[in-house]
Amino acid sequence: MVLQKTWIVARSNDAWRRKLLFQPSNQQINQLNTGEFTYSQKTGDKEQIECFFVGGRQIAILGKHPSGGSYLWPDGFGPERLVPPPDDWWDLTVEFL
Repeated sequence: MVLQKTWIVARSNDAWRRKLLFQPSNQQINQLNTGEFTYSQKTGDKEQIECFFVGGRQIAILGKHPSGGSYLWPDGFGPERLVPPPDDWWDLTVEFL
């Protein structure tokens, strides 16, 4: 997996768990003919792709994960790094709609 330069959320008790967060650009949003959507697909035993674009929906990532670990983000990969998804990832998202 190529590390994308966006907001990355990790867990203190599992170095392999990562969430990469993106905010679509206006151009990408205009490609959505279905408006709001939620999509989830398992891609392995311990991984999945989750895409959602729903008005009013927000995420808050702080505190403790149910596993007991704390949420954290690596230096330089916090909310200030939030960027649109790469074109090839966005094309895959649109394909599933």
